[in-house]
Amino acid sequence: MKDHLKRLAAPTTWPIKKKGLKWVRRPFPGSHSMEHGLSMDTLLKDMLAIAKSSREVRVILNHRTVLVNGRQIKEVKFIVGLFDVVELKEAKKTYRIMMTEKGILKSHEISGAEAKLKPTRVAGKTRLGKDLIQINLGDGRNLVEKKNNYQVGDTLFLNIDTGKVEQVVKLEKGASIILISGKHIGKTGQVADIKGNKILVETKDKALFETRKAYAFAVGKEKPLIALLEE
Repeated sequence: MKDHLKRLAAPTTWPIKKKGLKWVRRPFPGSHSMEHGLSMDTLLKDMLAIAKSSREVRVILNHRTVLVNGRQIKEVKFIVGLFDVVELKEAKKTYRIMMTEKGILKSHEISGAEAKLKPTRVAGKTRLGKDLIQINLGDGRNLVEKKNNYQVGDTLFLNIDTGKVEQVVKLEKGASIILISGKHIGKTGQVADIKGNKILVETKDKALFETRKAYAFAVGKEKPLIALLEE
């Protein structure tokens, strides 16, 4: 795989300048798609603007002061993406990667209890023998449970220190959501109705539109459990 990608060919969700420079760092495959994630190199240079060159990025990472979801990262091509928690220990700042209503990835500074929460969606389930069920999560993690408490599409809010499930939000009528793909990517609202694989979304200004259920990521029951971006 090539280390770089032409900026003109980069996903439209990346917050980078298309002109002036030709190349941008291509991330390793990981827990995010290219639409929802970018390299640590791009994060520190283009999004957070705390490094001017890849050399500076390597120096920062070698100091072991950058954590993603509680894990120290040293690889410049590590993929960081939607809803990840990025902690800069030296700067004493923590960010969550969010998406604007224009469908662009953006860092959002967070603090307190929210900085310990990582939302991830149930992508599938696998039965392990008679009594155990493996819950496959969208960020690549797996949980093994004795009870079948979770459904595909549910959002689990994990504690990044312990890995335990703090809260569960089901994708159902009244749930607060953000759309992570499709024509309305980045839009937020509440589920007004569900019909098969389609949902009706009501925005904060009371507008209604229909989209695919698979595009919706539940972030709260009536109100979001994490801070959303204010446009």
